[in-house]
Amino acid sequence: MIDSADAQDEVPPVVMGVRVLNVGEEWFEVKWETNEPTKGGVEWGRTDEYGNTAQALGSFETVHYLNVTGLKKGTLYHFRVFAEDLGGNIGHGDDVKVGTFPYEAEDEGISSWTWAIIAIVLIVLIIYFLFRRPSAG
Repeated sequence: MIDSADAQDEVPPVVMGVRVLNVGEEWFEVKWETNEPTKGGVEWGRTDEYGNTAQALGSFETVHYLNVTGLKKGTLYHFRVFAEDLGGNIGHGDDVKVGTFPYEAEDEGISSWTWAIIAIVLIVLIIYFLFRRPSAG
């Protein structure tokens, strides 16, 4: 039964403390908290457009856990938590990225292979200029 105070509530719940607890090849577990009792879940997908929803089961709580399943291994996903309070107001968490195992994040910048090649070229050039013989002339 919803009491009159809940029916007049127009403030969405605050989602906080979103954390990925565990990651598998085809799943991840997420935990979050809310500032008031809520039900909710996770919107997820390959981009921040999401497209999929996993609903948490249970009663209205302030601490929530959810396993998101049915994912592809080695894949990067976006997700955000949503929470609905007793008054029907919905709050959202921020966009979070998680890669299923064995995901290897792409480096945003120069890769380690590129740095290794640059280092080798510099070493060869230094050795060449240190030990070259002066030309006759």
